[in-house]
Amino acid sequence: MAGRSAISEINEEYKVQAAIRQWLSDPLSLKSHEIITSIKDVVLQKSKNSCVDLSWSNTAEQCCLQFFSPRNIRRYSYFYWAIWHPNVNIVHKATFNSASSKPELVAAMAVMGACVSPESSDREAAKRWFNCVEEMVFSLDDLCDDSLLSTSNENGEMQQWRGKLRALQAAYMVCLYQNWEGTHWSKRRIRRYRYSTMVAAVRDILHNARHPNYRQQNLCDFSFKSFAVTEELIRVCLWIFLLDTAFVIFNNLPPRMVIREMQISTAKPEACFQAMTAEECFHSLAQEQQDDALQPLKLLDFASAFELLYRSHVDDALSTTLADLGPLNLFAMTSALHSLIFHHQSSFSCQGSLTGIQQALQNWKMVWNIYITRLSETQRHSPVTSSMDDLALDDMWRRVGFTRHASEYWLLAKLMVDRLSRSQDENDEPAAVSTGLVAKPVSVSSTESVGPLLKQYDQTSMQQVNMLISEFQKVCIRSDSKD
Repeated sequence: MAGRSAISEINEEYKVQAAIRQWLSDPLSLKSHEIITSIKDVVLQKSKNSCVDLSWSNTAEQCCLQFFSPRNIRRYSYFYWAIWHPNVNIVHKATFNSASSKPELVAAMAVMGACVSPESSDREAAKRWFNCVEEMVFSLDDLCDDSLLSTSNENGEMQQWRGKLRALQAAYMVCLYQNWEGTHWSKRRIRRYRYSTMVAAVRDILHNARHPNYRQQNLCDFSFKSFAVTEELIRVCLWIFLLDTAFVIFNNLPPRMVIREMQISTAKPEACFQAMTAEECFHSLAQEQQDDALQPLKLLDFASAFELLYRSHVDDALSTTLADLGPLNLFAMTSALHSLIFHHQSSFSCQGSLTGIQQALQNWKMVWNIYITRLSETQRHSPVTSSMDDLALDDMWRRVGFTRHASEYWLLAKLMVDRLSRSQDENDEPAAVSTGLVAKPVSVSSTESVGPLLKQYDQTSMQQVNMLISEFQKVCIRSDSKD
C-alpha cells in the first residue's frame, strides 16, 4: 500500500512538473506573468481610493494563475474575437499580437472574452477580476500623461502615442464590462469618474485621428501599420462618443463630448479594416476612392459629414455617399442626435428649435434605407454574408455586429422628438397639464417651456428610459389599433 501511495505521489508530481514546463514554454507565459504581477501589485498596494476589495492569499494567487494562464488567455481571446469584437471593433486583428501588446490590454480582452464565454464558470470567474483589471488599466501613465502629444514621425508611424491608444482600448473594455456586468457602485464609478478620465485622454490625441489622402499614395508608399493605428484611433474616438451618447440615452447623464469636436476622419469600411495584408487593404482603399466627383465628400471629417444631414435637400448622390460611410459612422450619427435632443429639452426656451433635428432625422432615415437596400450586403461593408449557422468559426469576427441596429436608436430619437413637439403644441393651451414622464412646464419670463422627458439625471437603473419606451409602445399599439 505504501508503495502504491509513493507511486501515486510521483505521478502527481510528474504531472505538475509537466504542466509547469508546458506553461513556461508557451509564448504567452511572459504575458501571463506580467498580468499576474500587476494584479498582485494593485491588490497589495491599494491606494486610498482603490476599488479593489480582494485580499491576496495563496488561494487568490492560484485563481489568478489559472484565470490568466496562457491557455486561458488564448481561449478567452478567441471568445473576444469571435463573439465580442463584431460589436465593438476597435482592435485591428491583422496587426494585433497578444505576446507583444500591453499586459493591461491583454488582461482586459481576456476578461471581456470570459464575460461572453458559453461556459457559465468562465463568466463567474471573470467577475473576481473586474476591479483588479480596472485598477491596473486606470493606473497607467498613458491615460494621464500629457507628454505623449507628439505627432507622427517622418515614416508616418505613430509610436509616440500608440501607448495612449492601447491604454484607451483597454479602458474602453473595462468601462463596458463594468457598465454591463458590474455592481451598482461599479457602474456609477465608471460613469462618473473612469469615463471622464477616458474622455480627457482621447482629447489629447483626437487631432491625430485623421487619415491621409491615400489616393496620393502608391502601394510602395502605403504603410499598413500606420493605417491600422490611425483607423484604431478613429474607431476608439467614435466608440467613446457612442458610449457618451449611451449614457445620455440610458442614464440621462449630460453629454461630455460634443459633435463639433469630432473633426476626425470617418471610419473606413470593414473591407479595409479587416484586410489581413497591406496589398488587400490598399486595394480596398483604392476602390473606395474611384469616383472623382464624390472625392471631396469622401475626405470630409465626421462632424462635417453629420452636418450634411441638416440640409433641406439631400439628393440621391449625396445620400448614397453618406450611406457608403457604413454602419459604424451612421450609428454614431443617429446617436449624436440624442445628445442634441438632450440639450434641446434641457433648455428653458426651446420652442421652434426642433426643425433642424427633425430634418436631420428625416435625412438619416433616407440614408440608412439606401445603406440597407443597396450596400449592406456588399463585400465592402460586409465581408461575410453567411448566416450564423453557416459561418465558419474563423470568420465569426468578420460579422457586422451591434451597429446593424442603428435604426432602433433613430426610432427612439424620432419618438422623443415627436413627444417634445406635441408637448410644445399642448403647452399653448392654458389648461394643458403634463402627465406621465413629461415634467410640468415652468414659467420663465412669462414664456412657457417644455420640460424634459426624463426628470432624474445620472440614474444607474435605466428605469426611466425603460418606462419611456413602454409609454411609446403603448402609443404605437393604440395607433395600430385605430388603423
